[in-house]
Amino acid sequence: MKITKFLVLSFFLFAFTASSFPEAIQAKVPEAVVDSFGNELEAGGSYFIRAFPAGSTTPLAVSSEGMCPPDVRLSAIFDKVSIRITPVQNDSVIYEDTYVNFNLEVPTCRRGDVTTMWKVSYKPGMDRYIVTTGGMGPLKQFKITKDRANDGLYQLSYYPKSEAFNKRLRFELGYLADNDDVTYLTPNANPVLFAFEPYLFGVPKIEYKKVSE
Repeated sequence: MKITKFLVLSFFLFAFTASSFPEAIQAKVPEAVVDSFGNELEAGGSYFIRAFPAGSTTPLAVSSEGMCPPDVRLSAIFDKVSIRITPVQNDSVIYEDTYVNFNLEVPTCRRGDVTTMWKVSYKPGMDRYIVTTGGMGPLKQFKITKDRANDGLYQLSYYPKSEAFNKRLRFELGYLADNDDVTYLTPNANPVLFAFEPYLFGVPKIEYKKVSE
């Protein structure tokens, strides 16, 4: 009899918890971001980021110019530069909708007083904010989110903290060209989706699997 009462009480406690705190029951572990070969993005790994502007059939790539510290641009594929992606949390892989840092791997900026970490800064010549470098981390400003309508493609978003509202705002990263037709990565601009291509000494990192006979 005592066992029956205990089971009934346990059932009501579970039902109360589920109705009062549904997010605790329905909480999902975030999925890992995958590269163009379907492999999970490794924390601290180097990748090329391909960009697919809406309405265009020509893919671009995240790149930079020769100045130091460089701004973040979208250029032709052959101008691409590798980017190191690290999670803010101590995770072994990169998860969707979690804070990450991006670092351009640019030889001309490997000096002790300069960082190549992405940040958002005002560019007077364009009269708007763009993604540039020089961030001091770890910053909690960028996230990668899967685009549900396009398998294997992702959105990059910028999350600045609003002191007025005491919360973080979300701005999806897009692209915009200046008067010289240089295309920059910038918040709240023309839409673009992204894919990640593994990089290892300039050659895509492909895993070869043994075919069983």
